[in-house]
Amino acid sequence: MLAGIYTPVVTIMTQSGQIDLQGNLALQERLIQAGVDGLVPMGTTGEFIWFSRQQKEDFLREYIRAADGRVELLPGVGGLEYQDTVALANTVCKERIKGVLIGSEFYFNMSPQDFYNYYAYMAEHIDGRIYIYNYPARTGNDIPPEIVAQLADRYSNIVGLKDSVVSFSHTRQVLEQVLPLRPDFQVFSGFDDQFLDNLAMGGAGSIGALSNIVPDIWAAWVKAASTGDQEGITAGAKQIQTLMPIYSLESNPQKLLKELLRSDGMDISTHCHFPFDYLTEGSLEKALAFISQSRI
Repeated sequence: MLAGIYTPVVTIMTQSGQIDLQGNLALQERLIQAGVDGLVPMGTTGEFIWFSRQQKEDFLREYIRAADGRVELLPGVGGLEYQDTVALANTVCKERIKGVLIGSEFYFNMSPQDFYNYYAYMAEHIDGRIYIYNYPARTGNDIPPEIVAQLADRYSNIVGLKDSVVSFSHTRQVLEQVLPLRPDFQVFSGFDDQFLDNLAMGGAGSIGALSNIVPDIWAAWVKAASTGDQEGITAGAKQIQTLMPIYSLESNPQKLLKELLRSDGMDISTHCHFPFDYLTEGSLEKALAFISQSRI
């Protein structure tokens, strides 16, 4: 299985908080031309929680149409209301996409049985390919590897997982338990620096937010990995490690990523939803320095 990089794209918005379609399509084109393997609109990096189902549906329809099959698309369709999640998923699954990414419920505690019941319901009510999204730092709950394996074994339309975990050991356990049952099951790491570990275990690659700002570095790293170019693999790993501190500069990365895009020449609004529409003093300059260091 060839591994790749999928970009969890930021959502470009107007100053009033509306989705800026043209700004988002400009970013889409930039990323496609840079050579990423896939795009994940309306994920956590895309501030999905503030948009209604109708807003997401209208936006994703235009976004998918503009991509025109040139890159794989894995839209995020999760939300607070599970029936809205199902309805949005069934709408976009009629379009030309890879599948839909669905995060678990958040705020409330989730037992292993709760996780199983939730995704079993999704699988039984969505006519399309489902990717589970595990992000315990945001949801407060970590999906047990054995539950992922049970779901994958029972439901053929649950086809993958994005695993945003600090320790790769959780992803390793998922891969060890799921791949013997479902060799086609795709497991993506949610943090950029876990790409090589993911690849070594038979994973599908990374859904890493740094590819918003350095898609060329990421595309070159994936190409090196796919061709066995050891020098390129080592260089890419060093570059990504140099960039990883960008994530720690703000409580959430969206504003900083948008400002970095604008610093790199994109004529976009960098507005983010309240209370995250600001930067800590000096964070942009530090991020730009990390990018400069990564290109030396």
